[in-house]
Amino acid sequence: MPLFGHKSPKPTKQPAVAVPATPPPVPPLPNLQLALIDDTCKSSGRGGGLSIHGFDLEYPNGKGLPLNADGPVDERVYYFRVAGVAHHEATAQSDSFTPLSQVYLVREPTNAYDPNAIQVLSQTRENVGYVPRGAAAQMAALMKRVGTTVVAATVTKTFNAHGKRTAIEVLAGVNRNIELVGTVNVDDDAQLSSDDQWKLKAQQEEEPS
Repeated sequence: MPLFGHKSPKPTKQPAVAVPATPPPVPPLPNLQLALIDDTCKSSGRGGGLSIHGFDLEYPNGKGLPLNADGPVDERVYYFRVAGVAHHEATAQSDSFTPLSQVYLVREPTNAYDPNAIQVLSQTRENVGYVPRGAAAQMAALMKRVGTTVVAATVTKTFNAHGKRTAIEVLAGVNRNIELVGTVNVDDDAQLSSDDQWKLKAQQEEEPS
């Protein structure tokens, strides 16, 4: 029996604890099927020869897959020219970066210039450059959702000038498989097939020999 005049203590309210929201799972997508179109060719000019090794890419309906430095080219698919190769010239000459070689795209959140930075590394972890900034911002966000820091990718094309590899193009799927289904060959003397390649050729010709 409680003593006369005794009052029971009132229960105190406990502060609510915020439970972090679990991101929704990323649903699977059907494999993306692409055809490899042989684009290997050579061109010569006052500044020296430019040679292209590798492939353009097409959908099964014949529509070309365009390069995009600012974002995906298809759902969870990125196709871009590697940024900063000029700063990794010696590494770029490695056989690890020949067409159809596998490379890895690895997030670098501690990068002082861009927390969304994504390195392009060979299988032996040689850094040849970065995913372009615009594409990297979107890819990094997707990689966070998927829960990965590394994505496998494929070198599709390289450009050589003055006997050195100067540019590299890469195709990658984030949580999406890509099937490369074959090649369509063109003549070795075929014309350069895109405005970007003509611009690169012009730049190389303008350089002093």
